[in-house]
Amino acid sequence: MEVKQKDLDEYDHLRRILRLCCVHFLCNIRQCAVSDEVRTKMRSLVCIEHASWDETLRAIEEEGGKAGKDWLADKVRCKFAFPGICWAKSFIPRLIWQVGDSTSNIIESLHSDVNSEGVSCTLVGGLKKGQRFDILQQRTLQVWKDTGVRPGYKQNDVTASTTRSLKRKATVHHQSLQREDRVIEQRNKRLKLASEAKEIAMANLVSLQNEHEGSNAARRAEKGIEKAYLTYTKAVSESLQSIWSGSGKVALLLPSAGQGRGSI
Repeated sequence: MEVKQKDLDEYDHLRRILRLCCVHFLCNIRQCAVSDEVRTKMRSLVCIEHASWDETLRAIEEEGGKAGKDWLADKVRCKFAFPGICWAKSFIPRLIWQVGDSTSNIIESLHSDVNSEGVSCTLVGGLKKGQRFDILQQRTLQVWKDTGVRPGYKQNDVTASTTRSLKRKATVHHQSLQREDRVIEQRNKRLKLASEAKEIAMANLVSLQNEHEGSNAARRAEKGIEKAYLTYTKAVSESLQSIWSGSGKVALLLPSAGQGRGSI
């Protein structure tokens, strides 16, 4: 059904022309006090199409606690967050969405350059300073075109900026994998200690039951084995959360009957 332009409200217009900056959106997610698993679900919303959109929103609300609920409520309340990060929720043509900028880095850099001319200006002063800035930019580009001399030592063309962006993303991803590897090492150590403590407690209980069945020492041993099993179960549960995480260089230890990349 065709909709006339006069019948569109402000948010309908936004869904046809604007996108949110992915860099700022992901930065907001990093600052949210939720688990890494919930953050991963939040990041998955930045996409062309999402296979399980509604289920992911419910998972964020249920698993994210108060911070997750507040984050989701804020995005729903503003009415434009989701159409600004997911093409399927917007009315922008797919091809335009794919070739368009997903960040506001260009605008941010222009703001920085313009602000160097002065801030808190009067209307006329701001107009004149902006006009002067535009003239200087035009002259700089003309010199670059005529002589091949760039305005600075740093390359600012699309190829150079894209290369820097890819390197930056690779570094961040590598650091994230290193953090996950350290978590796996800690959980492996905790699980190994819990497994050894469980075996010792079990051996102690069997020994006391054979020699002093029903004694106070045997009852204390029974309580000890219960505590050891609880600690062991908790360690296994924590290790299960690390399945499919990390770089793959550190094997994840799990009980032989579980699923994972290693066993104890």
